[in-house]
Parts: sequence; structure tokens; C-alpha cells
Amino acid sequence: MSDLDATAGLPFTATLGPYLTGRAAFLTIEVLEQDGSVVLGASGVGISEQAPESYTAERIVGFAADNLIVRWADDGETLGEDTLTVTALEDIVPGTEWAAPVVDELASLMFARVTGEFGQAQTFTDESRPTAGQATTKLAQAYGMVAPRVGFILDERFHDSARFLTVLYAALLLEPGYWPEDMQGDASAWDSWKTLYDEGMAALLEAIADGAGGEDTGPDDDVRAHSPVWYFGPRCDDHVPGAEEPHDRRCRRVW
Repeated sequence: MSDLDATAGLPFTATLGPYLTGRAAFLTIEVLEQDGSVVLGASGVGISEQAPESYTAERIVGFAADNLIVRWADDGETLGEDTLTVTALEDIVPGTEWAAPVVDELASLMFARVTGEFGQAQTFTDESRPTAGQATTKLAQAYGMVAPRVGFILDERFHDSARFLTVLYAALLLEPGYWPEDMQGDASAWDSWKTLYDEGMAALLEAIADGAGGEDTGPDDDVRAHSPVWYFGPRCDDHVPGAEEPHDRRCRRVW
């Protein structure tokens, strides 16, 4: 039995071995309370044989807890158990939890999809395509993908960046399902958003690694002009010089 440590909401790795080679398809792993209550049900998803007779799997527990049981089984037969201690994220990472964006922020990015009869900006509603409810679902799915990468708890300097990346991710989910005909060619909105997302995610992760907990002096002019991490989209008024209307409407953070 091993003692494992994890952070709430972030992946931890469990390892089994030495054990018979070639059994990955038959193995499962589950996480239980001491009283047998199921935290994560038995599943074989993500179990792989990293080396002969050695298996690993990543799992996520979303809350702080002591003395959880991580149980491995082969075709239902228990092979072994580890103990797991999960620490609350706020006890490790300074900052506060950032909130998922709302549909108005998504509409600000996808304004061409929510333009009214006379060109006025609108938002997603019960009558729009997609509806406000469907847009909210995609935002929740996007948050579930972005937050584990950047962290659920962030320095407040990075909250807007994380929210904007979530908006971009939601737009990437929506666009091909509702407007597949507009994804042809080299200048589609989807391609532009994908580039912004990829570059923005890389820049944000680098900024978090380099700047978390440090003094916030803001980026220099070159970073302002070229790094997507300093562009937050929906909630600022100044327009980026040189951007073309209406397809390249981005906003700049004011320091």
C-alpha cells in the first residue's frame, strides 16, 4: 500500500505494479471513502501499461479529503489499495476561484451570430440559434476543459484571460455544429478563434508560471500588442489599432 497525495480538482497519478503484463484492458481503478462510499466509480478508462508489469492511471477528486482508498482490480478481483490525501486547492495556490463566463460574453465574441434585424448587437435568447440554454451548456463544457489546465484558483490578474479562453473554447464547440458551411476556406472564424485560443493558452500558462505571486507591473508595449494573454475581449471599450471590423474585434486591457 502506498500513500498518494493530490490537489482537489487536479489530476493525480496512481500506479500498479509489478503485475502481469498485457492486462490493461481488464483493469479498473476506483476511489472510495473509508466507509465504502464511492467517490469515483470503478473504471478502466485511461489505464495504460507504461512499462512491462507497470500500469498507471490519472484521476481527479474534486474536494479535499483524508484517507481515501484507491483500489485496483482485475476483472472485478481486488489487487491492491493505496491511501489518498486530497488537499484543497486554495491551500496551495494563492488567489481566488474564477467564475465561468456568461452568455453575453460569448455573444460579444460571436456577435455576427446574434445580430438583429437592423444590425444591432443582441445576445443568445430562448429564440436564438443556438438558444441561451444551449450556449450556457457549451460554456460549462468549455469551463470544464479550460479550468483544469490553468487552475480553478488563479491570481486575479489572470481571471479575465481564463474567462476569455473559455469563451473562445465555447465558440469552437458551437461553430461547427450550427454553421458548418462557414468553416470552409482559410479565413474562417473557427480558424481565427482556434489560433487565438492556442496562442492565448500558451501565453497564459507561461504568464502564470512566471508571474504568479510576483509584483504586477504589466506587460511592455510589445507584449501588449502581440500576446493574446493581454486581450480579454468582451468587457472593454478600446479597439485594437489595425484590427479589421467586424471580424477582428478584440479588446485591450488597460493597466
